[in-house]
Amino acid sequence: MNIIQTFYDDMAAQYDQLFLDWHATTQEQAAVLNKIFSENGFDQTAQILDCACGIGTQAIGLASIGYSVTASDISDGELAEAAAVLTSIYPQDGKGTACIFPDLGVERRKLSADTVHHR
Repeated sequence: MNIIQTFYDDMAAQYDQLFLDWHATTQEQAAVLNKIFSENGFDQTAQILDCACGIGTQAIGLASIGYSVTASDISDGELAEAAAVLTSIYPQDGKGTACIFPDLGVERRKLSADTVHHR
């Protein structure tokens, strides 16, 4: 594990505290992204890849409005937090929220590290 992974793993449980209202932020950001997608010819049939998802701020918001989202991150801690948040918001109640946090192993880390370094 490298220093970046350790940093984000350690901050995963507190990341939502960076926002006044994290749950509201997921919806606000989903609305903004949905508008951008719509203006560029995409709708909720588009499949979204969030390759630096953190605790799922955009991924969970987009899934909540009908997008199919696959999310990954360099931090196993952040992925675990995102999956826990998703389950707490959308328990197995038939809502059909499509947000997947796969264990992509080395490929996930490579993809996410590239994303972080090219900001």
